[in-house]
Amino acid sequence: MVEWIQRWRYRIEKGSPHLILLVGLLLFIIFVSVVGGFLVHISGVGGALPESMWWVFLRISDPGYLGDDSTVTSAFFGTVFTVIGMVVFMAGLVGILTSLIMSSLKKLHEGRSAVVFRNHVVVIGWNNEIFTLISELLTAWDDTGIAMLAAEPKEVAEDEIERRVYSQIGRAHDRKFKNNLKTRVVYRNGSSLALRDLERVGVHKARYVIILAGEQERGTTTDVQQIRILHAINQLRSHHDNVGDFTVIAELTMQRLRAHAFYALNMNPLADTWVRLGEQQKLARGEESFLPRTTQQPNDQDITVINGDQIVSRAIVQCAIQPCLSKVYNELLSFTGKELFLWRPNDDWQPVFKQAATLPPEQVPLFLNAHLDKGMIVGIRDSGADFGELFFRPNDWVENLQGNDLIVLADKQEWQNPSPQLRKEINIEPRATNGVADYIAESSQPSEHGILILGFNRRLGVVLEQLSEYCEQYPDTQMRLTMVAPQIPDEFYKLAEQWPVVADAQEKGRLISADFTDWNVLGPVIRNSPRRKSIILLTDDCALSLSDGSVDARVTLALVMLRAYRGDAAWQKHFDESNIVAEILDPQNKSVIEREQLANDIIVGNEYVSRFIAQVTSDFRLEELFRELLDYGDYELYVKPIENYQVSKNDQFSEVTKQAAAQGEIAIGYLFSEPQAGVKMALAPDLMQQMDNAERIIVIAES
Repeated sequence: MVEWIQRWRYRIEKGSPHLILLVGLLLFIIFVSVVGGFLVHISGVGGALPESMWWVFLRISDPGYLGDDSTVTSAFFGTVFTVIGMVVFMAGLVGILTSLIMSSLKKLHEGRSAVVFRNHVVVIGWNNEIFTLISELLTAWDDTGIAMLAAEPKEVAEDEIERRVYSQIGRAHDRKFKNNLKTRVVYRNGSSLALRDLERVGVHKARYVIILAGEQERGTTTDVQQIRILHAINQLRSHHDNVGDFTVIAELTMQRLRAHAFYALNMNPLADTWVRLGEQQKLARGEESFLPRTTQQPNDQDITVINGDQIVSRAIVQCAIQPCLSKVYNELLSFTGKELFLWRPNDDWQPVFKQAATLPPEQVPLFLNAHLDKGMIVGIRDSGADFGELFFRPNDWVENLQGNDLIVLADKQEWQNPSPQLRKEINIEPRATNGVADYIAESSQPSEHGILILGFNRRLGVVLEQLSEYCEQYPDTQMRLTMVAPQIPDEFYKLAEQWPVVADAQEKGRLISADFTDWNVLGPVIRNSPRRKSIILLTDDCALSLSDGSVDARVTLALVMLRAYRGDAAWQKHFDESNIVAEILDPQNKSVIEREQLANDIIVGNEYVSRFIAQVTSDFRLEELFRELLDYGDYELYVKPIENYQVSKNDQFSEVTKQAAAQGEIAIGYLFSEPQAGVKMALAPDLMQQMDNAERIIVIAES
C-alpha cells in the first residue's frame, strides 16, 4: 500500500501536479456527492436520488445552506457535508487554483516564454563584457532585437542591465527612447546546453549568436564548455527547417581548440583564416597535418572565433610601445566617431582607378581620398585571396584597386546617410617628397626598452608572449623587465625558459612578490630598476580575488603614487619619457583617471572585447582587419613625431598624407595637446586641415 502511494506521488511530481490534483479533487467532489446523495435519499431527508445528490453538492459548495436544515437528521448530514465542503473547497480547490495562478505568474516573471524576434542577436553567457556589448549592439543596430540567455537569476540580471546599460543611455536620451531600447532586449534564465532553453531565445531564428566565455578560470575547461554549446546550437538548428543564414561569434582562450569549434557546427575548419594559415605553416616546416578534411565547403560567414585575453593583452603591449595608442583603438572599436569598415565602390569610380594606375604609388592615396567628400580610404582587402589579404602599403594599391573592397575610415552613419559623393574636380598639389630611404636608415637604431609591470592576472602570459614577439620583430631592441605583484605563483617562474625577458628578470632579482601600493616597495623598485620607457599596471584580480571596484581602486591608488613621484624633482629623472598604461575593469572608472591625467593609456579590457565582438557582428571580415592591426605581423598602428614627415605648421593634412605615402605608410590622423583636456585626437581629418597644432601623426605601416 505504501509503495503504491509512493508510486502515485512520484507520478504526480513528474507530471503536472496542479492539473492532476485539480482533476482528483473534482472526482472526489463527485464521489462525495453521489455517495452522500444516496445516504441522504435512504434516510428520507431528501427527495429522489438526483435531488438528494444536488442537496449534498449545495452543502459542500456553500456553507450558507446549513441554516435551512430544520430536523436533527438533516442538520447532522448538513453539518458533515458542510465541513467536508469547507475542507475540499477552501483548503483544496481554492488552494490549488491560487497555487496554479501564482506558479503561472512566476513563470511569466521568470521569462519562460519564447521570444518573438527573428533575424535578431542572441547573446549566450554572462560576464563583465556583457554590459558594454549590449550598449554597443544597441548603438550598432537600429531595430534589431537582442535575446540573452544565462544562468543568472532574471531579477538580478535585469537590475544590473538597468543600472549599467539603460541608466547610462538614459542620461543622453529621453525616456521614450530609453523605453524603446528596453523592448529590444529580452533576458531569459536557463542553461546554454539545454535545447529547450536555446529554442526559447530563438537561436534557430537568429542572425547572430554571440557566446561569451566565463569570467573566471578561463582555459581548456571553459573552451570545452563553449564547444559543447556550439554542438547544442547545431543540434537545435538541424531540428528546424527553413532556418536562415547566421553567424556565430565564440570566445575561446586556447588556439589549439579553434578547429574543434568548426567541427562542432559540422563545418570545415579550413574556412577559418587562422586554422588554414597554421596548417600551411606546419606543412612548410615539413610536418604532417592530422586535421581531418570534411566535405563541407568553406564558409567563413558561419563562425568567428576570438580570444578576448589576446585582444586586451595585445592592446596593452602596443600601448606600452606606442604612447596614446589606446585613444585610437577606443574610437576605431566604438560605433561613435570614426570607425573602419569595408566599402565596394560603384562603376563611377572606374575612371578614377584607371587614372590612379598611371600615378606614382606615393600619390595614389592622396589622389583617391581627394575624390571623397568625407572619410578616408586607408587600405584594400583582396576579396579573391585565400586569406582576404590586406594591403596598406601604397605600392600594393595600384594593382589591387579593381574589383576589391576598400578599407575606409569614416563616420559610418554619416557615410551611409547620405552615401559619399564622387568629386570630379580636385585641386591638390602637394610638395615633392624626399623618398623613403633616409627614413628607414634613421629608424633602425638599436634601443633599450625597460618595462615595469605592476600586478598579476591571467593575461600576463599573453603580454609576455607579445613582448617576446616584439623583440623578435625588432632584434635591435633589448627588453628589460621588472615585475611587482602581491602574489607571484611558483608556476610563473617556470616560464623563464620560454621567455628570455622573464629569465633575465629572475636572474637580476626583478621578480618581486610584494604589495606595490606600499611606498617602501614602489620607491626602491623605481629607483633600482633599469631605465624604463613603459609602466604597465595590470588588474591583479586573480591573485587577490577582489571585486571590480577593489581592483580598480588599487590601480588608481598606484597611479596616484606614480604621479606623486613624477611631481618630485628628485624622482623625475627616473620617469624620463616613461609611458604609463593602466588596465581597469569598470568603464565608469575610466573618466576619473582621464580627468586627473594619471595615465597616458587606459585599457578597459571588457570594453575592448565587447566592442571587438560588436564590430564583428556588423561585418565578420573586420575580425581579420583588427587582428592584423593588433598582431605583430605585417601592419600595425604607429604614433610618430610630426618631424618625421618634414611638414611645417602651415601645411595641410594632404601634405602629411603625401609624405607618409612616400615612406610606405598611410596617415590616418594626428594627436595634439590641450592644456586642460590633455592629449586629443583627430582621425580622418579633412585634407585641407591645417597642421598648426599637430604634434604626432597616426599611421598604418609595416613593422
